[in-house]
Amino acid sequence: MAKSSRGKQTAISLRMKIELLKAVDQKQKKTEICKDIGIANSTLSTIIKKRENITKIFEQSKIQSERKRMRTAKHEDLEKALLVWLKNKRGIRILPYQDL
Repeated sequence: MAKSSRGKQTAISLRMKIELLKAVDQKQKKTEICKDIGIANSTLSTIIKKRENITKIFEQSKIQSERKRMRTAKHEDLEKALLVWLKNKRGIRILPYQDL
């Protein structure tokens, strides 16, 4: 079987992405940054391209900085209502599926 030219996929945390952006701002060579971290040049380019979104999410602290994916709820108001309902049901110790 032929060996794949692609490396192992690794997920990068939000904190690491911010550190990579700081290294790029300090005028370090992109190829050296990629070798030190062990990522592809295209991955670093994608992080640089999405700089505004990454810094915005990091500054707003919408998600934990150790998370690797920056997914948020599509319907935040629905998620909040569901969380309130769940905490309410858990608080009065209703068993699952009892009121369905």
